[in-house]
Amino acid sequence: MNTFDILLFAAARDLAGRDSVRLELPPKASVADLSDALAATVPALATILPKSRIAVNHEFADPEQALREGDEIAVIPPVSGG
Repeated sequence: MNTFDILLFAAARDLAGRDSVRLELPPKASVADLSDALAATVPALATILPKSRIAVNHEFADPEQALREGDEIAVIPPVSGG
C-alpha cells in the first residue's frame, strides 16, 4: 500500500473540517481511485469532488493518471468571486 497526504483547500477544507487527509491506496492507484477513496473516507467531500480539480506535484492531473508514493496531492475546488 502507498500512503498519501492529500491537502485540502477552500471549500474542500471547510467541508472536511481539516487541512489534509491521509489515505492508503494500492500501488498503481489512479487519481480517480484516490477521489473515490477520499469521498468514502470523508463523505462531506462527495458533493464537491466531481467539481474539483486534483493536482499532483503542482500540476492538474487527469483522472487516469497513476499515483506514486511521495506524490504531493491537493484538492482544489471551484472558486467563485469577482
